[in-house]
Amino acid sequence: MTQVQDPRQRLIQHHLNEAQKALDTDNLTEAQKYFEEALEVGGEHPDRASDIRQPLKKYCDRMVSQPNPNWQTVHQVLDIFDRLKLQNDEIRAYQRELRLKEAKFLLEKHDNLDDSFNIFTSLLVDAERLGSQEDKVRNRIAKIVGEYVSQRAGQRQWALLNPVFERVTRLWPPNDTIHLWLETISQILAAANQAQIGFDREVNDLKKTKNTLTIALIALFVLVILSYAVVLFS
Repeated sequence: MTQVQDPRQRLIQHHLNEAQKALDTDNLTEAQKYFEEALEVGGEHPDRASDIRQPLKKYCDRMVSQPNPNWQTVHQVLDIFDRLKLQNDEIRAYQRELRLKEAKFLLEKHDNLDDSFNIFTSLLVDAERLGSQEDKVRNRIAKIVGEYVSQRAGQRQWALLNPVFERVTRLWPPNDTIHLWLETISQILAAANQAQIGFDREVNDLKKTKNTLTIALIALFVLVILSYAVVLFS
């Protein structure tokens, strides 16, 4: 016997299909409208919210996976989660992960300390307010910042690092051991910076000495040739 599908379920599926078509053409306004209509259909539909969350997540993932991620569009999608009241632990974790990816991108690709650390601060405030995941969020931030510091130190871009340390200091509790680590690494970097300055000065002095020596040798060579010519033609 063929099972007859609930007409309301067919209507929901129609709205979901239309929403997906809108997402495929990057029309978020249209997609949100169809998702809203799917939510307004009466009756019990346990999978409805999940069937809306998943295509929105996939769309976000597509925006993030581009060579130059479209963070503005990602933010618009995250706003849709809020407007449609689709928040749950899964979505909160997903949003947190996207924000961390954005902060990492801003740091590594643009050295944008202000915006990336604003994201870190916002994530920590949210974690503290919710009373969960604060340690996990802080550990993720530490990993991202640590990788950034290692990259820039390897490139000898010392000037970028002290502002990073200052911002990290404001994010961590005063009694955290990270402050001792930051003080130590700051001293090491300061010494490395001075050593680099000294090395560059020595290299420049060596270049000057080398240039002076080269000029002197050329002058001596010219003098020898002239002397030889005088003797030869006298």
